[in-house]
Amino acid sequence: GLIAALPTPEVQAQISLPAEVNKSFDPISISAGATSRLSVSIFNPNSFPLINASWSDNLIGIQPGLLIANPVNLTNTCAGVVTAVAGSTTLSLSGSTVPAQAGLTPGSCTVSIDVTSTTPGNLINTIPAGQLSATGGGFNITNTTPASATLRVGTVRPPTLSKSFTPNTMFVGQTSQLAIVIRNNDLTSPLTQTSVMDNLPANVVLANPVSPSFTGCG
Repeated sequence: GLIAALPTPEVQAQISLPAEVNKSFDPISISAGATSRLSVSIFNPNSFPLINASWSDNLIGIQPGLLIANPVNLTNTCAGVVTAVAGSTTLSLSGSTVPAQAGLTPGSCTVSIDVTSTTPGNLINTIPAGQLSATGGGFNITNTTPASATLRVGTVRPPTLSKSFTPNTMFVGQTSQLAIVIRNNDLTSPLTQTSVMDNLPANVVLANPVSPSFTGCG
């Protein structure tokens, strides 16, 4: 009879499998202006490590709204160099090493940052197939499927204004105190760079002295 020859270790070493990328948001739903943890992981199912693994994630590649939070709060188990600038919309990794598979467990590493948005809706973030670049075992390795995750951002409640005169009745030439109140009705998002312009009606002018006062307005 015939005896089938088993592949030699040298032949087996020539087999390579695509590495894959996975990403997630935690939590998957935030109020406008809050932060979520974005994690991007590389999984290596090969018997050799991945060398010089690199990828880039365009946070607004599908739709606008998502950006890197301040502080970035970066963690990186991939070594290499992570580029993540607060307020920007690009996250990238270069020059990293991903360990080989151990038993049935693929080698892996993860980059995590905080992201935020004030754009309401379901914000989709995707790293396309072929975005991962790495070498290992004499092969060029990439991801064959896209990595995608969705962050839901709640609506910002609009602020309101109110104004009053104290007293609201006076004789000609007397003074009254005008108060303008700005109310932030959102539960999580502070108002920043806030400004108000009030055009006074005819024959109403600022008193001398003006005597301005602020309460909680900075």
